[in-house]
Amino acid sequence: MTARAFLTTLPPVVGAATLGLVSLGVLLFAERSLLRFAAPLLGETWIPTASIALECAALMAVGWLIGRWGWSAVVVVAGAIALRRFSDLLWLVRLFVDCFQNQRYLPFFLNSLGIHVLLLASLFLGANWSRQRDPAALRIK
Repeated sequence: MTARAFLTTLPPVVGAATLGLVSLGVLLFAERSLLRFAAPLLGETWIPTASIALECAALMAVGWLIGRWGWSAVVVVAGAIALRRFSDLLWLVRLFVDCFQNQRYLPFFLNSLGIHVLLLASLFLGANWSRQRDPAALRIK
């Protein structure tokens, strides 16, 4: 059975989520390889910034790829990513609680929260860009 035939026998959401997660794995592997070769050119201070930028690009590409199947496929992929990074989310909650005890944790919390929001927004923004639009009716008077 070919991959295309396998994806057409599944419900559309499951097929789109599977395609999205597999393509995300491939894109993240390519990102790590690209970052490994570009690290000497960037310098060690720019590696985290480049990593986040490439992760945003990968998530936007995956969102664009699965966005045609509808928002349910995008939510399934976002949930799968959240489950994979569940320990990061628990750490973020713990850091939020620590902000009330000591204010020195606030910049670290805001930085981590901003990165999580940016990555999630990249996925949904890519999905929004791939939606089918209603054709515009041109009227010349």
